[in-house]
Amino acid sequence: MNEYHIINKLQEMTIVSNAHKIKNNSDKTVANLLIAGFTRQLKVWWDNVLTTQQQIEILETIQVNELKEPILDSNNETIEDALSTLIYNIAKYFVGDPTYLKDRTADQLSNLRCRKLQYFRWYKYTFMIKVLTREDANQPNWKEKFITGLPPLFAEKINKYSEKHKGVVPYKTLTYGDIVSTITKNGLICNDIKMSKQIKRDSKTYKKELGDFCKQFD
Repeated sequence: MNEYHIINKLQEMTIVSNAHKIKNNSDKTVANLLIAGFTRQLKVWWDNVLTTQQQIEILETIQVNELKEPILDSNNETIEDALSTLIYNIAKYFVGDPTYLKDRTADQLSNLRCRKLQYFRWYKYTFMIKVLTREDANQPNWKEKFITGLPPLFAEKINKYSEKHKGVVPYKTLTYGDIVSTITKNGLICNDIKMSKQIKRDSKTYKKELGDFCKQFD
């Protein structure tokens, strides 16, 4: 696998692991599930490149602070960190310095654009698969970036949130699901645009930005 495929694989692994963790599966359990699904180069890496001791160390890793002291949860128990360690080691072996991935993801997200509404689903999927690989995925700046990457007609729907919050969009409490549902729920944007007296059906803006978007909600 080349670097592109490795990065995509790591992003997929992160999303799958998040889904499993929502179901309260332990870090180690999810890591083992991912490992069981390894094929080709990843399987060779795990089975033949790593020693048994290295495999154990990855699966038994716990979270520690800057002083290398174990971090304890509310029950005074150590916190597993097998998933992050597994992904880190894959990145380290196949790509190099893992911090490079974080920097590259930031660049990709910053440059990601949805030029026409007909590409919304592609944009949503691509943005989410990349942002969810980051520890700061829930920070306001990425939610704002998700919105600003959309065409103006789309972004205006989200900005209406500010009308209820003293002119400020509440990014801290606003989820990506809130943002998406505001636009896609029952295809409301299509109804709004079709009914709006401000946008004529033959307008260049309408044709350029809307494209085949409404067909996604027929």
